[in-house]
Amino acid sequence: MSQPDPNGARLTAVPRVVVPDRTYWGLRSPDTTMELRQRARHFSIMLPRQSFYTHTTAARLHGIPVPARVDGAIRYHVTRAAPDRVASSLGVCGHGLKMGADDVVEHDRVRLTSVERTWCDLGGLLALPDLVAAGDYLIHWQDPLTSQRRLAQAVEQLPNRRNVRILRAAVASLSDRSDSPPESMLRVILAAGRFPPAVVTRVVSDGYGEYIAHTDFLIEELGVLLHYRSADVRGTIDDPWGWSSRDDNPTDGNPLVIELDSDDLRDPAGLIDRIWTCLRTQGTPRY
Repeated sequence: MSQPDPNGARLTAVPRVVVPDRTYWGLRSPDTTMELRQRARHFSIMLPRQSFYTHTTAARLHGIPVPARVDGAIRYHVTRAAPDRVASSLGVCGHGLKMGADDVVEHDRVRLTSVERTWCDLGGLLALPDLVAAGDYLIHWQDPLTSQRRLAQAVEQLPNRRNVRILRAAVASLSDRSDSPPESMLRVILAAGRFPPAVVTRVVSDGYGEYIAHTDFLIEELGVLLHYRSADVRGTIDDPWGWSSRDDNPTDGNPLVIELDSDDLRDPAGLIDRIWTCLRTQGTPRY
């Protein structure tokens, strides 16, 4: 049975699907998040008073998926409320930010920004597809950590108005039905390319419980199927989304099948051009 999606796609379930826990999102398993929280608690002893974790550090502590490549050599983002600030040092990126009354919370003896403020701060670090993927995780219907409405309110209440444009665009693109960062990112890329709405079909595991995890985007109007498959539920440092290697050999069947991998998502303009090129090669008229 098809389910509605606020972004126009239809989500079609596949028989005998075994629904996974939220670790299908790839980057942040419970064990990894717990280990980070333990390190963050120990490191807090050396931090200035009234400081707290922000940006991608807070995101990882909350379990929000963010690409490993974003931080580089930065190990922790640490902040104090402006006009105070934390000095940067080896492995630490210090900040001084204006904070709202409810922007800082304490979880498991670690002070960090709330999920809403953390997502807003990611607006200065992530591209739109990654930012939408992080927001989709937060509002996922199975176990929401916040809501689309609360994220929109947080954007409008930001003390600093930087990054408001991309944050507003991201809020408008969120969906609580997306089940992985690649799915969220591809949805945003297809919308930017002005493709017709797609039917999203997911297979998570086979009848024996073996992990498969692939998602197909069928653009019926163009007769094209975009296919990706995740080879590793948790991913690796080199391939943080956990995708299999790229097989760039679209079949001659009907519909046209285009295999995707993580490199495609890192180059949205190139991916859009690649899809249209494949369609032109197959004689499919441009929408």
